[in-house]
Parts: sequence; C-alpha cells; structure tokens
Amino acid sequence: MRVARAEEAHLPQIMERWTELMDMHKEIDPHFVLDPRGRITFEMHLRSCMASEKDILLVALEKDEVLGYMLAHISKRPPVFEEKTFGEISDLAVRKDHWRKGVGERMLKTALKWFGSKGISRIEVRTSPKNPVAMAFWQKQGFLDHFHAMYLEI
Repeated sequence: MRVARAEEAHLPQIMERWTELMDMHKEIDPHFVLDPRGRITFEMHLRSCMASEKDILLVALEKDEVLGYMLAHISKRPPVFEEKTFGEISDLAVRKDHWRKGVGERMLKTALKWFGSKGISRIEVRTSPKNPVAMAFWQKQGFLDHFHAMYLEI
C-alpha cells in the first residue's frame, strides 16, 4: 500500500468511499442525511481542494484501488488569537474491510508531514461521539478533546 496525492482518476473511487462514510453517518445520526445534490457538490469541493495550496487530498492505494482517502486543510482562526492558522482534517474514510490495518495511520503521517512543511503545528479534527470507531482511532493517534459542540432543536 502507498499513500499519494489524489489525482483526477481517483475521484470515482474517492466518491465511493465518501458515500460509504455518509451512509454510515446517517445511520448513527439523522442530521447526516444528504441533500439530493450532495454528491455533486462534494465532488466539486474535492476538485477545488485538489487545485488549492491550502488543501491536500490523499489516497491510500493498493495498485490502482483506492482503499481510503483523507482531506485536510489549512484553516484560519479569528484575528483575535495569536496563533492565526491551524490544520484541520475534515474527512477520513477507509474501506471497511481495511479498517485497523494501518491505512488511516499512513495517511495521517503523510498529512502531518505536509502540515509541518507548511509551518502548521496544531491539527484539529471533528468527529461524532456517536461514532466510537472514529473516536478510538483519533484518540489512539494522540488527539485530545478540545471542546464539545452542542445543539438544540426547537
């Protein structure tokens, strides 16, 4: 297995991994139900990220097969803070039959090197507490709780 920057040819398989991820999330939380144009919108977003210097889209490949993908960004904090930028991992999806085989870890190591090359030292990730697999993965990688987002429906 190797980790590389995603290319145009990888997009159909990345979209398959993304669809699997979204299907899993909508089972654990109904707020993840997609807009009818969600798939098209996300693919356009990926294309934009691939062209940006502030984003990286990685794939884990076994031959030409996409086992997983990771999308990471350089984000800005409000100007009131001394630390102006931080790294954000917005997506990580691995084909279920490759969970716990080091695929996510390899992509994370590559992303961390990229962040380091951009002078970014703080990396954040958001995950649903209703997703124990993701919570365990990020904690195993050394990520700590930062704050809890809360909501109220009225």
